[in-house]
Amino acid sequence: PYMLSANTAVLFLNTTKKPLDDAAFRRALAFAIDTPSIVNIAYANLVKAADPTGLLPTLGRFSDPDVVAELGYTFDTEKAKTLLAEAGYVDTDGDGFVEAPDGSKIELQVTCPSGWSDWMAAIDIIATSAQAAGINIQAATPDYGAWNTALQSATFDMTLNNWASMSNTPWTLYNLLFNHPIREQMQSGNFGKYDNQEMFDLVDALAAIPTTDEAAMKEACAQIQTLMLTDMPMIPLWYNGLWAQFSTSTWTNWPTETSANQTLPTTWSGYWQLGGLMTLINLKPANP
Repeated sequence: PYMLSANTAVLFLNTTKKPLDDAAFRRALAFAIDTPSIVNIAYANLVKAADPTGLLPTLGRFSDPDVVAELGYTFDTEKAKTLLAEAGYVDTDGDGFVEAPDGSKIELQVTCPSGWSDWMAAIDIIATSAQAAGINIQAATPDYGAWNTALQSATFDMTLNNWASMSNTPWTLYNLLFNHPIREQMQSGNFGKYDNQEMFDLVDALAAIPTTDEAAMKEACAQIQTLMLTDMPMIPLWYNGLWAQFSTSTWTNWPTETSANQTLPTTWSGYWQLGGLMTLINLKPANP
């Protein structure tokens, strides 16, 4: 089956911890991550690299090209090294890893749940490519319960998450990324506790715009994306696929990328309401 882009895998950064509280460090980190290798190696090209705005291809019209051209990021080890040096992060002890401007060592972890093999491969690539830029990051895979506790209590350093699924509005993603107000337990997003009232106001303003007013939505999204890509409180990396398997031995007329009327070839999560039910309605017996 074809692999539709279903949600965005985002690297959440704990903005309450040093040096992840520094926007300059976070921006350098974005350039240090080898997303092409995640796509090519961890996923064998079944997925696509994410737009820096995080928006799925189905909402690509709300990604402001001028903002992305000015503030977007790509994998560039040398650029990451330059940005680190400009922000005062240099290797003062010769161990191959930069220290913070105050001379303290930087030792960070990137996590995902144990057993999630694709994400495990991805965080290995994240750690290795960051190390090549001089950032000491190690991959770790706690069990799901420990990972989820750390996620919601913001006791992690950096971790992957993809809880915003398909939607007819970019607000769905930005409500996850910039969920507010900041609480002790962040159970609905903004797991790195990025605290910026200007961003919160922008996301609330987007929520108030009717989905029929695309011009106003685009203008609101451009403001969100400008602040997002300036502060870089989290890093969109790739689009997870809408994983699905089916057999034509008993039923046919499954949706494919060449179908005239595309529906979603899956029924898990909330996809019943987004096309999964239509998939079942349109099936035909293989041997009527």
